[in-house]
Amino acid sequence: RNTQRTQSFQISSLRNADFSVENVVSQFFARDNFDYYAALVHEIPSRIDLQWGQTYLNILTAPIPRAIYPDKPLVDDSSVARQLIMPKASGGRPVGTIGVLFMNWHVPGVIFGMIFLGVMHRAAYQYLQNNPGSRTAALIYIVLFLHGITLTSASLIYLMQMALMLAITLWIIRDRR
Repeated sequence: RNTQRTQSFQISSLRNADFSVENVVSQFFARDNFDYYAALVHEIPSRIDLQWGQTYLNILTAPIPRAIYPDKPLVDDSSVARQLIMPKASGGRPVGTIGVLFMNWHVPGVIFGMIFLGVMHRAAYQYLQNNPGSRTAALIYIVLFLHGITLTSASLIYLMQMALMLAITLWIIRDRR
């Protein structure tokens, strides 16, 4: 019964949806933070220096408490981007993989970073295909698939945490051969 109600709601909401070009484009750009990308492209490298990988190196300081390291650099890419573009504002908006790559290495960084990302996705899929009966391969692929492989610092920190938890879990329930 609930399924029928949900399906009819989804269908009726699609019938009433505004699929005009203006609405679709504005929704795409609003969700993708296009204005933030535009600010990054406009400001880097003319007014703001390229980060040259500093946003990734900042990950190394993440485990250190601010009580011990008060001048610890920002770890989250969105906060770094906000500090660069709007230094007096607080919080941050995600800039995604493309924004982070651009912020660090400009257009070549985006090109090579996306190629690297494609290779990583392919390698994860190939590992699963080469190990069809392996629970370990399936678990690794599921974690990567559910979270996605991206090149933002928040994503990399999350993947490191998941890798640690996955390693501990696999060690506890390791395959008995």
